[in-house]
Amino acid sequence: MKGCYSLINIVFPEDARGVAGHLRRYMRYKLKSQWEFVYFELSLDEPIFSLKLKEPFVVRLAVQDDIPRIESDIYPLLSSKEEGDRRYISLIGKNGVRCFVAEKDDKLVHYSWVFDNVLDSPLMHTPFYKTKIRSGDIYLGPVFTSPHVRGAWISPYSLSKICEYLKSKTDAKRILLLVHTSTPGAVGFYKRLGFREITNACPVGPVDAIMIIIKRLMKC
Repeated sequence: MKGCYSLINIVFPEDARGVAGHLRRYMRYKLKSQWEFVYFELSLDEPIFSLKLKEPFVVRLAVQDDIPRIESDIYPLLSSKEEGDRRYISLIGKNGVRCFVAEKDDKLVHYSWVFDNVLDSPLMHTPFYKTKIRSGDIYLGPVFTSPHVRGAWISPYSLSKICEYLKSKTDAKRILLLVHTSTPGAVGFYKRLGFREITNACPVGPVDAIMIIIKRLMKC
């Protein structure tokens, strides 16, 4: 390990700690975190919940002109867990990806990403079984709400508007999303909105995943 850090210092003398930290986070995700997701589904063929808010939030599709506003209004509020969301901002306005934003008092306070093609979505970076994917599926996520408006029901309100949009303007049949067990409140939140947990959505751990791969190779 000492040799590895020496190599990192030679190649990245100013960023050695950052690179090492990135590697630790990556290994932690691969060996632990990715096995702790809960996967949910919501059929768009069924009646969708609706909400009315007293506060004047506006939910709409983001356009490319919103990119500088997202960078100024939301980026400074992102935690280390959400920093990876920045990679999607260049996709705003492109086919197959939609970013819904919520606005209050001329400030963007929320975003929700929708991926038409599940196979090109962040879901594919998890152990989720591809055999669970159906025609008409879309993937919802990542989602972020500014801390100063949390508790104002902006997230479920935005979700209700997204569902209305998907039902009326797309051929989507089912929403897929995931939450991490480290946020137990989110698990209960989506269940209260009518989402159902997908059972047997992935292997239960890295050992099971390795055994599945070995069995598949033995059948070849």
